[in-house]
Amino acid sequence: MRSTTKTVTIFFVTLAILSIGSFVYGVKYIEGLISKATESKEEIEKLQVKIGHLRSLHQAAQDTNDDKAKINSYIVQSGGSVAFITELEQLASNIGLEYNTDRIESASEPELDIQGKELLSVSFTVNGPWSSVFKFIKLVEAMPYSITIEKVDLFASVADKKTTSVTVGTTSTSTVQRVVTKENNWKAVILFDVIKNKEN
Repeated sequence: MRSTTKTVTIFFVTLAILSIGSFVYGVKYIEGLISKATESKEEIEKLQVKIGHLRSLHQAAQDTNDDKAKINSYIVQSGGSVAFITELEQLASNIGLEYNTDRIESASEPELDIQGKELLSVSFTVNGPWSSVFKFIKLVEAMPYSITIEKVDLFASVADKKTTSVTVGTTSTSTVQRVVTKENNWKAVILFDVIKNKEN
């Protein structure tokens, strides 16, 4: 009987020790898991902060690219002189003006040279009603380019009118008179500079 009691006692003591050991191991294991979870959470938070910084940098770069694109749109691009003059002529044509590109040439300026840019000097003439001529000048000022109007010369249009007299005998005479046209036509000679990227 005593040996059975000892055996049972030893069994329960062993079982209690194993249970306590398992409990302690379980607690340590859970603590380890909690510690790892905490570390993982901290790493995730650091990564989220880095991702936030990267997104901010990406947005800043995108904003910078947008600003660069806007700046570039105000400058006639390299090789874009013909396209610019075509746009100018189309502007005049759209409001019913007669037009002529008198002169277009590149001019060097030290400050612009450093930036790889130059001035495109243009002399442009339009003919038509006063309201259209005035509107055209305003439209040139409003073009989406870095334009500086240097000078505008305005003239009331004058036409030649020939009057032929009746032939008397073998002599025929004709006279030429200078008269202002009744259509209130005006001529404007516009001198302006526009910034252009130098040719490569």
